[in-house]
Formats: sequence, C-alpha cells, structure tokens
Amino acid sequence: MRELVEETRKGLLIDGIIRAELRGQTVTIYPEAAWLVEKEIEKPVKLRLIRLPLLKALTTIDAMTRTSRLRYSFEKGHRVAEIAPMIRLQGVVEV
Repeated sequence: MRELVEETRKGLLIDGIIRAELRGQTVTIYPEAAWLVEKEIEKPVKLRLIRLPLLKALTTIDAMTRTSRLRYSFEKGHRVAEIAPMIRLQGVVEV
C-alpha cells in the first residue's frame, strides 16, 4: 500500500465499504472510512457516498498493490470474506 500512497499526487484513500450498489451503469459506494492523500496519508475526511460510471471506473485503474488484504464482515447475518489487492483509479471528486 505504501507505494500506492507515495505515487499519488492528490487523492482519497477509501478503507472499507459499508455498502455498494449497481444501478444501471453507475456504481454507488458508501465508504466506511476515507483519508485525504497528498504523497502521504494526510487527514481523515467524511464522505457520504461515491458515484462512479461503471465502465469508466474499470478502465481507469492505473495501479494495484502486489499483496492482497483480507476483509471480513457480516452481511444479512452471514459471514462474508474477500481477499483482494488495493487498487488506484483516476477520477474527479466533486464537492
């Protein structure tokens, strides 16, 4: 993860997703936690949601960590686990 952060000129680090929805061609992500990144993790920020056009999100991935992280949670009373690398994608944040 360190290399992704160091190579990011300005961005947001999203850690954990409370919920994600696909409606039409748009992915809506409700982040659990987010931080402002400017070559290092600067400070926490509060984000309600992130909307991404599906095809644009998939085609703008420009970096990925070499190692994967394990994330687990309970969803609708069931244990859920996933193993995936962290990814970086290009985008524009509107406030």
